[in-house]
Amino acid sequence: MGKCQREWKEQTKAMRLWFRIARRTLPTGLGLRPLGLGILGFECRPTMIVSWNVRGINSVGKCHEVISRLKKMNSDMAILIETRVKPNNAKKVKKCTKEVLRLINIEEQALKQKSMVDWLRSGDCNNAYLLASLKSKRCKTQFTSLKDEVGNTLYTQLEFEPEITRYYKNLIGTRQSNLTSIDIVALRKGPQLKGDQREALIAPIRESELLSSLKGIKYIFASGIDGYNEKFFKSSWDTIKQDLIKAVK
Repeated sequence: MGKCQREWKEQTKAMRLWFRIARRTLPTGLGLRPLGLGILGFECRPTMIVSWNVRGINSVGKCHEVISRLKKMNSDMAILIETRVKPNNAKKVKKCTKEVLRLINIEEQALKQKSMVDWLRSGDCNNAYLLASLKSKRCKTQFTSLKDEVGNTLYTQLEFEPEITRYYKNLIGTRQSNLTSIDIVALRKGPQLKGDQREALIAPIRESELLSSLKGIKYIFASGIDGYNEKFFKSSWDTIKQDLIKAVK
């Protein structure tokens, strides 16, 4: 018998031994089929798909290595199958999945409120786009320099604070500690309100005015101090409108 024939016979014997071991060690019902001529493999369903290439198995040592790997895989697959069918584990997985989805939705809503992007639909995991929009908005609103009333350019945060404080103090004015009387002459300078305009300012708030103001608020604003946002008041208007009108009046 030539060298090539002996090697072929030894390889065929090893492959047949591997096939018998595989059939004994794999869990029942998972299926075992050849994957091609000269290459022996198996397909495990439904847990996982594993393919083995044993073209180079031509010694007893290689065969024992395959057997030990098969036994280890058999144990791992049995654990997977057992874990999958346990009702307690299935409930835990379901609970964790719901919690992850809830946290993702909360994160997306927070980013949507910060970026003020109101045309995106919630629940699509647009976090990357919202973060980019938020970064772009911050770049547009920030300033790196400021000029004071003299014309000097300020660059640091320590220089910004006193200048901004001084500017708004000049706009608002300072509080007078002693005010003896109202300056009627100063009040009557310039345009004044007519009688019907004064009556409109002190008139009670109508239901239509309150509803139109509520509808003008966008959904993306954060909730108020009571924990409810405008979406809650809009959706439950028919139920809470009397209480809301009473609270505003």
